[in-house]
Amino acid sequence: MSLCNGNKKGVFYSICFAALLQLITFIVFAQNKPVHFKKLSTDNGLSSNNVNCIFQDKKGFIWLGTRNGLNRYDGSKVITYRNNEKDPFSLTNNYVTGIVEDNAGDIWIATVGGGLNMFDRSKSRFYAYKHIAKNHKSIITNYISRLETDKNGKLWLATSEGLDLFDPVTKSVTAHFRNDPANQKSISDNNVYTVFCDRENNIWAGTAHGLNFLDRKTNSFKRFVSDQDKFSLSGNDVRCIFQDSLGRIWVGTFGEGLNLYKPGENTFTHFKNDPANPASLSNNNITSIRQIRENLYIGTENGGLNILNMNKWSFTSYVHDDIDQSSVSSNSVDYIYKDRQNNLWLGIYSGGANVFVNSNNFEHYEHNTLPGSLSHNFVLCFFEDADKNFWIGTDGGGLNLYDRKAEKFMAYKHTQASKSISGNYILAIVEDSRQKLWIGTWGDGVSIFERKPENLRL
Repeated sequence: MSLCNGNKKGVFYSICFAALLQLITFIVFAQNKPVHFKKLSTDNGLSSNNVNCIFQDKKGFIWLGTRNGLNRYDGSKVITYRNNEKDPFSLTNNYVTGIVEDNAGDIWIATVGGGLNMFDRSKSRFYAYKHIAKNHKSIITNYISRLETDKNGKLWLATSEGLDLFDPVTKSVTAHFRNDPANQKSISDNNVYTVFCDRENNIWAGTAHGLNFLDRKTNSFKRFVSDQDKFSLSGNDVRCIFQDSLGRIWVGTFGEGLNLYKPGENTFTHFKNDPANPASLSNNNITSIRQIRENLYIGTENGGLNILNMNKWSFTSYVHDDIDQSSVSSNSVDYIYKDRQNNLWLGIYSGGANVFVNSNNFEHYEHNTLPGSLSHNFVLCFFEDADKNFWIGTDGGGLNLYDRKAEKFMAYKHTQASKSISGNYILAIVEDSRQKLWIGTWGDGVSIFERKPENLRL
């Protein structure tokens, strides 16, 4: 019996075309979108695959700081800036940890060991601002962890020797904030990992010993540290701070998970990995936090990218997949940046930069190492049966049934069993009046699938 003779050929094509239109509608409006990334690495001209920080300037250029130089990306090519010992106007150090732009449009670059750099676009020169002994207007150290700007256009430097406030107009430090063991209102530790300016122009600092809030009027700090109170900060090693669209402060720690600070109650809610709960945080080493709409994007070390749906309060994790080339390129996400187009840029340890383009394009369903993925990436036909089940015929991977609720595929492949499908190369799928599926294969005849109960008749 052939499914491709006479009128049946026309019926088959019209059914498949209708199913294709329905499938497109289904794909576009799928709720849990898979995340696919474009890659920027040394293969594309990036100076290093270890990306520490990312920034988009007012002209639209993307700047990427790595462990081996500064990069400017215009969407097609990369320009790299590195230290040149023979050039006094080159970048002072290749280990870049922070990038910001001041009100004048100058780019400022923080380095580890080379202090602070200002890039003059008009002259294509770097000007260095380093620590000078006994000069209180110079930066406190040349080892800078992070860089931030406040609403007044000032620069804040998180360093290994405290927190500095730098004026880009006078090119000098106007305040040093260091720990004073005798003063409980000083910053809690001199090893400052990160600094963050919220929408109210408040300054938050994450240190090796807790979270700090700076009172700008008194220049004193309020400390938040982990103690026996279950509502205190979950851990003292604070690596990142973020404010969401509702004004809430999120704090990422290294080793003790994610915290949500409730200022009205002065308490923290903890989010940690629970091995028994697949909807929990994948890893407790938090490196970076950003938001797009109702989702919080959380970078981890060795746990990939986590997305927290703040409506459902559940996590979805995305990790590297050796088969899926569009998956995140490594499981250590060191930095997350959202550009003005709402595209998400990830700085990956040993994986370059990964870009998630935020658009309304079609979703992608591909074969990968995860259970429940599509059995094969070469798809030959689609069909939706009377019960609105979607069936996919593949070129070598057999027949797939898509489970809408679980968002997974069940594969039916040829085996030695007498009631398995006759072949794995599926050319056509139709349904008769008794709700049996007729499956045409390449070179292996026709199989009839009795859906109730599930049974194949050859």
